[in-house]
Amino acid sequence: MIYPKKASHGAKIGIAAASSLPSKKDISDGMKKLHGMKYEVVDFTKVLKKNITDLQRMEILHRALSDKSVEVIVMARGGYGALRILDKLDYRLIRKSHKIMVGFSDFTAISLAVFKKTKLITFNGPMLKTHFAGSVSKLTRESFRDNIHGFIRKEESVNLRKIGGKMLKRGSSPGFLLGGNLSVLCRLIGTEYLPDFTDAILFVEDVDEHVGRLDNAFAQLKNCGLLNKVGGILAGQFTNCFKGSKAKQLSEFRAMLKDYTDDLNIPVMYDLPFGHENNIMTIPVGLPVRLDSGKGKLTYLETPVE
Repeated sequence: MIYPKKASHGAKIGIAAASSLPSKKDISDGMKKLHGMKYEVVDFTKVLKKNITDLQRMEILHRALSDKSVEVIVMARGGYGALRILDKLDYRLIRKSHKIMVGFSDFTAISLAVFKKTKLITFNGPMLKTHFAGSVSKLTRESFRDNIHGFIRKEESVNLRKIGGKMLKRGSSPGFLLGGNLSVLCRLIGTEYLPDFTDAILFVEDVDEHVGRLDNAFAQLKNCGLLNKVGGILAGQFTNCFKGSKAKQLSEFRAMLKDYTDDLNIPVMYDLPFGHENNIMTIPVGLPVRLDSGKGKLTYLETPVE
């Protein structure tokens, strides 16, 4: 395992675009919010127009990785395009940089590929457009800070119940956190960029996905053997993937998740805030942890940064 370097007080954050590009206003608003959180910010996307090419995606990320003054790289937004550059990334540069990289959604492809190729821990967390350009919730701000600065340390726990997590299957299991956006994760199956999920604590989320496609995605995880390998599951809120009230949507998702995990003797929790939600926790991808669904605790077995 390779742990990225801990962010210093007032660290310089580089904004990169490995997927789609936000509006200039979103970039400006997000940078102002990060400045307000006492970070320096440099925008590596400022040379771009509305359309972004694969070469530009790769070059911007490599430029941010190569800049010795940048400690943290935050993705501008999700969308699409990250899958297109997996074969073009300089994984030796990524490994050598030891930089913190943060994003979710389409960034799932890069996050998992980086772990497979380098064993460097990345972070499933807030992006410029989705979170920092708007109103940043207390959980989003504090979880981001605690992870990148190493304020949450080895043997300390995240209280998953306190942030809305619910138990589906009771159990306790060690493992390492792997996952991200469910749709993107499924597109890595059968490629050289998918890590080994044996004993992993799988975390998955999605938003605005048709219930049929969502069910197909879980079926794909089951049929390829991935679900049978994992040591535990953390499921997100899956907002607007089902019809009806929030309570009805949650009930229907719970039934789907139960159907796919009934024969698994592992801890399972759901309705957790990460990824495509306004109020999110930051999750260190690749970090050794222990999930205790009965107690609703996720214990870090190592500090995510060094």
